[in-house]
Amino acid sequence: MLRIQFLFLTFLTVASLYSQDSTTTYKNYFGFTASRVSGVGLMFGTEATPAVNLQFTAGIFRTSNNSFSSFGLELQYNLQNSSGGRIYIGPAFGGFNETNDIGSSNESQDSEFVVGLAMGVAVPITGIFSDRLRASATLYYPTFYKDNSISAGVGATIHFIF
Repeated sequence: MLRIQFLFLTFLTVASLYSQDSTTTYKNYFGFTASRVSGVGLMFGTEATPAVNLQFTAGIFRTSNNSFSSFGLELQYNLQNSSGGRIYIGPAFGGFNETNDIGSSNESQDSEFVVGLAMGVAVPITGIFSDRLRASATLYYPTFYKDNSISAGVGATIHFIF
C-alpha cells in the first residue's frame, strides 16, 4: 500500500514540473486498448480542450460457447501535452460482461462495473508513421469494484493520432 502511495506521489510531483504545452496539432486518436478498468477493445479518443481528452473503449469477443464484452470511458486531464507525449490523470469507468457455456444447462453470466483514478503517459513510437503512432501505459489507483473491493489496475494502449 505504501509503495503505491509513493508511486502516486512521485507521479504527481514529476507531472507538476511540466506546464501545459499544447503544440500537438492532432486532435483525435484511434487504436486498441487492454485495460482492467476502461475495457478491452477498439478505442477512440479526442481532445475536447487543450487540457482535457475523452477516451471511449468498446469491445465484443465471442467464441463458439463464450462471449466477453466491455465498454469504458476515461476523462483525461493533461498535466503535460506536447509533441513528445502526454502525462495525464483523471477518472475512468468501465463495464464488463462475460457469458460462459452459451446454450448449455451450465450457462453462467458475470458482470462487473469498475471506477478508478487513471494516471498515465502516452509517448510517440518514433520512426513509424512520422511519430503518429503512440503507446500509452496507465496505472489505475484506487480502483473500486461492485463488490466494494479496492485494488490497483493497469492498462495499455497503442493508437494512431490524426
